[in-house]
Amino acid sequence: MGPAPIREWHDVDAATFRERIATRYEPAVLRGVVADWPAVRHARDSAEAVARYLDGLDAGAQVDALVLPPQACGRMFYNADMSGFNFTRSKAKLREINDKVLRYARFERRPTLAVQGWDTLRSCTRSFSASAYSLSVFAEDADVLDGFDAG
Repeated sequence: MGPAPIREWHDVDAATFRERIATRYEPAVLRGVVADWPAVRHARDSAEAVARYLDGLDAGAQVDALVLPPQACGRMFYNADMSGFNFTRSKAKLREINDKVLRYARFERRPTLAVQGWDTLRSCTRSFSASAYSLSVFAEDADVLDGFDAG
């Protein structure tokens, strides 16, 4: 028996979030909440479009990047003998990461590349404004963002 599926919600507004989702105290997938973000709009055009958009924001800072082999299927976990992890960690600039993502996209069995964390993205970009990337559905409940994963 696998884990229970995570409930998905669509067209969530602040009232729906407060009254129907937050009160459940369980994970939830909020489809479309970030649909108006500039990066999402570019990503709808193509992987190249969002990569170039993010390249334009690159401030040159290095961030932690995690790379998982194709056989991990995107699942970060321990290695086979539990002596370490199934991913490698390195430092790279956002532009370098974007280039790798575009290159890996051409592979049939591709590795997974992850840069995690809102603070990480803000520290390696310029003009990544909070107003352009707001989560208005949470406007009155800012503390709810603890543990928020925009993955």
